[in-house]
Amino acid sequence: MFRTLSKLSFSSIILFLVILVSESHSAQSSTVNLHLRGVNRHDQGQASAPVAVSINLNGVWLCNDGGTYYLRQTGNTLVWFGEHTPQNPAWSNVAQGNILGNQVSMQWWDVPKGRFQNAGTFVISINSNESLSMISGSGGFGGSTWRKIR
Repeated sequence: MFRTLSKLSFSSIILFLVILVSESHSAQSSTVNLHLRGVNRHDQGQASAPVAVSINLNGVWLCNDGGTYYLRQTGNTLVWFGEHTPQNPAWSNVAQGNILGNQVSMQWWDVPKGRFQNAGTFVISINSNESLSMISGSGGFGGSTWRKIR
């Protein structure tokens, strides 16, 4: 579905998000369903049909900070545990936040498994179900891109 969205000319489309959140009660996953309605400036305001996008961020992710992150999504809530290495990590952290549209606003905290004790906030862009990237952050968080490995 994200490939379909990437083929749209975003310079000629204004997107209005109508967020329909649904929580799956299956043990396998929870998803957030977004319906995007675009208006093409050249069509004099005629709305196109909605495009449904399911976001499922559950899984194991690798980050460019060298860490592995374990994400759990329930509806529009996202939590994670991240660590540099499983044995004697330089750092480890937990985070919690909310998905709104294609972004996640999160708070994060280092935990005592690692040597650091920092905390802060950040906003992540959901590029796809397999790719995330940092928009902004505070507290010295080191990572900026994530890719899902399973």
